[in-house]
Amino acid sequence: MVLKVLSSKIAHKSDVGGGKVGLTPDTVGPALEHMVQGLAAQGCRTTPFSSRAWSAAASS
Repeated sequence: MVLKVLSSKIAHKSDVGGGKVGLTPDTVGPALEHMVQGLAAQGCRTTPFSSRAWSAAASS
């Protein structure tokens, strides 16, 4: 599984910790929390997905 920041304003997601690869169902939740906290510390605003969007993205 992969987590990736979706933003047209961030050209290089890796520069802000906006990408994580090789995740499992057990590690995706903590990785998402860590990513959101890291982005917030850099002044980025995050918007949570709805549970329906998360479900669709996770099952793709």
